Amino acid sequence: MDNNLIIQTLITQLKPIFEKDSSGHDWFHLERVWKIAKQIAIKEKANVFVVELGALLHDIADHKFVKNFEAESIQRTTELLSQFKSITEQELEAVIDIVLNCSFKGGG
Repeated sequence: MDNNLIIQTLITQLKPIFEKDSSGHDWFHLERVWKIAKQIAIKEKANVFVVELGALLHDIADHKFVKNFEAESIQRTTELLSQFKSITEQELEAVIDIVLNCSFKGGG
């Protein structure tokens, strides 16, 4: 599957989950993070696809709302991305790393 199609499919799946959120982690927050992260990734010559996935999934199990956010983040990210057979194990691991470390929690 084409990377752009994967991103669009993921957006279609995430939008209903986050669009009614009132905590500040709603769809519009995810969309802003995704668009800014993509711009930075292009400028820095990073793996844009991995950065986009990480940005879209960065709040999939936010530590403020989920007890064991690390395990839950890994599980939810893996479940969502496993539907896309073209995503490599290396890409999955990189996305999980972004999801687990993209936070202001602890000043990181």
